[in-house]
Amino acid sequence: ALSSVIGPAYTSATFLSTFSRKVSGGWALQLATVGFIAVSLAVYLVIGTAPAALLVFVGGFNGLILPVGLTVFMYIGWFRPDLLGVDRYPRWLLIPGTLVTALTWYMGSVSVGPIFDFLSTSG
Repeated sequence: ALSSVIGPAYTSATFLSTFSRKVSGGWALQLATVGFIAVSLAVYLVIGTAPAALLVFVGGFNGLILPVGLTVFMYIGWFRPDLLGVDRYPRWLLIPGTLVTALTWYMGSVSVGPIFDFLSTSG
């Protein structure tokens, strides 16, 4: 159970180094890791749901982030390829990419209800 908490907290804390070089290592990184664990504990105590159920919920909720990310990339591909230093992208890549993006939005919309239902029934 400890590795399931410390590992993701450390990984999340290392992502902070992209926003601030002060958190790139040493005590700052350790404090950020402890901070993530403290926030996770607070959320657990407020929600009062079993940790395994929270992990399943977060995993399902994480799947909802994919459509958002793909939409951003498809927008760039269709309308702003200059942002990535390209004049334009081939349509044979943009069309299937758009279809896959629409599919992920559909799958995400279908899974939203069960994800939140699972969290409320497993407490």
